[in-house]
Amino acid sequence: MAIDERHRRALQELGGFHPGTVFRGSELAEIRCEYDRILGHALHTGERGRTPFTYRPLLHVQSERSCHYATHAKRVATAVDLLRPDVRLYWAQAHRPEVARAPARPS
Repeated sequence: MAIDERHRRALQELGGFHPGTVFRGSELAEIRCEYDRILGHALHTGERGRTPFTYRPLLHVQSERSCHYATHAKRVATAVDLLRPDVRLYWAQAHRPEVARAPARPS
């Protein structure tokens, strides 16, 4: 899907827009299945001595299938139209997890 002025206006005024159908039904079923599998193994983090909280970071680096869909050409075309050259940062983080920096300090 190509981004047009109507989409940019909705993003600016409403904070988002619906890109329409990107993936087929079978692809969506695979995405849902992988998402549920990953969320079943959430990290529990927090300060010592305090109740931990559930954290699910960087889902796309936790499995090859989720990375495949997060960086799929169908999605990337929309991101490039929207973010222009800035998409490179996010693309690099998705394809090379070592580029994604760890938080400066723990929660």
